[in-house]
Amino acid sequence: FILFWRRLFISLWGKLEVTVQVTDPFHYRDTPPDSSSSEGGSLSRYEERRVSLLLPHNAPSPDLVSQLCFSTAMSSDLNTRWKSQRLKVADAPYNYILTLPSKGIRGAFIDSLNVWLDAPEDKTSVIKEVIGMLHNSSLIIDDFQDNSPLRRGKPSTHTVFGPAQAINTATYIIVKAIDKIQEIVSHDALADIIGTITTIFQGQAMDLWWTANTTVPSIQEYLLMVNDKTGALFRLSLELLAINSEASISNSTLESLSSVVSLLGQYFQIRDDYMNLIDNKYTDQKGFCKDLDE
Repeated sequence: FILFWRRLFISLWGKLEVTVQVTDPFHYRDTPPDSSSSEGGSLSRYEERRVSLLLPHNAPSPDLVSQLCFSTAMSSDLNTRWKSQRLKVADAPYNYILTLPSKGIRGAFIDSLNVWLDAPEDKTSVIKEVIGMLHNSSLIIDDFQDNSPLRRGKPSTHTVFGPAQAINTATYIIVKAIDKIQEIVSHDALADIIGTITTIFQGQAMDLWWTANTTVPSIQEYLLMVNDKTGALFRLSLELLAINSEASISNSTLESLSSVVSLLGQYFQIRDDYMNLIDNKYTDQKGFCKDLDE
């Protein structure tokens, strides 16, 4: 494709050879690195090379350019290959983090809640997938924001694919997760679900703000942040199960379950932060005190 345009414009325009620093836009990973490798990576590389600076002498006619663009865009084979390539590149950082070790706690947590809520298996499967998408996307973003070199003992996603590609994919997966949620909730319920997802980012915003402003939160403020940042994802699991529940569950029972899952979120975050401080094994998995800047 690039060679096509180069030949076209060289035939229509003059050229001047110059040396410039350019970016190779195709130097990115679109597949996970070998599992035995600890190699990181970057989105692009800079290098000096001789390139052609094109100088006009016979400008191409607008009709010619229009026809060329139209025929290129309408090529069925090109469109097929383009869609396949963009999907491969967009999914690659997410597919990479899925290969990292996982205890499967969130799936077990959803199964445990479903003992009370009795949501159908097909809906529960979608809920697990959605929660996994949101959770893993948040890990990609969190590792970049904390400047963590490791995730579960392997290179963090942003060190393999580059920060820009990693963040783009995390955002893309969050959008896909919200789209998938629409399969199992009504339009009216979706607004509340999006509100819960929004809370996750607001909690993370406070965490980052404390770090950037060297502010030490009170214990109460820290717990409120954790309820938003970590607890909201646990509550989202409960909300999605409740919406799809086939059991007769009272509001008081749902409120009690919501309190329990919020406490569970606090436990997970506090334990995670504490282990990052005292456990050498955790340091090997993630890096020392990467969750404790604030």
